[in-house]
Amino acid sequence: MNAYSYSLFNSSRAARSSGSNQPVINVRSASLEDIPTLATVLTDSFHPPGGLMYLMHPLFKLGVCEDLRSRLRSNSSKYNCLVAISKDSQVTASKNVIVGTVEISVRSNCNSYSSIGSPYPYIANLAVDRPYRRQGVAKKLLTKCEQIARTWGFSELSLHVLENNERAKKLYLGTGYKLIKIESNFSNWFLNTPRRLLLSKKIQL
Repeated sequence: MNAYSYSLFNSSRAARSSGSNQPVINVRSASLEDIPTLATVLTDSFHPPGGLMYLMHPLFKLGVCEDLRSRLRSNSSKYNCLVAISKDSQVTASKNVIVGTVEISVRSNCNSYSSIGSPYPYIANLAVDRPYRRQGVAKKLLTKCEQIARTWGFSELSLHVLENNERAKKLYLGTGYKLIKIESNFSNWFLNTPRRLLLSKKIQL
C-alpha cells in the first residue's frame, strides 16, 4: 500500500462508557507536534498491532511519521492535514485529545478519472480512533475538506475506497459520494485482493 493512501479509522485506547454523551469535536490543521499521535491513529487503523503484525507495528509507525513530516514541511498551499480534537472531559481533564485525521491535496493528474480534469482535490488517509467511531467525527472531517476545496476554487472532490471496506463505503455514499469507476489490476485477479473504487462528490462553490 502506498504510504499516502491509507483510508478509515484508530489510536488512544481511552475507555468510554456506553451511556456517556457524545464528545465535542473541533477540527483544525495539524502541526508538526501532532505527528506522533497522528501516526498512532493511522498505524493502528491500517496496520492493527495483532498477531505477526505486532512485530512490524513500530516500523509501520515510523514510516507514517516520516511521510507526515515530509508533507507537513512542504508548506504546499494546496495541501492540508486535518485533525479532529475531542473536548470530552471523560477522556482527560488536562488536555484535548486527537481522535481523527484526514488529508486533502490537489493532484496534478488523474488518468483513471478523465471526467474531473486536472488538477483536482483528493481526500486520503481518513482515520478515526476506535472509541470515537460512529459519533460523527469522520463526517466533520469530510465537511471541513469540502470547505477547503471550495476555498481552493473546486466544485468536486474525489477519493478511493477498497470494495471490501463496507463501513467506509457506507460513510462516503451516505455523505453524497457517487461511484465513478471500479479499478482493477493484476493483483486483484491473481492474488484476489480487493479492487479500488473511485468515488466523487459535487460541492457547491
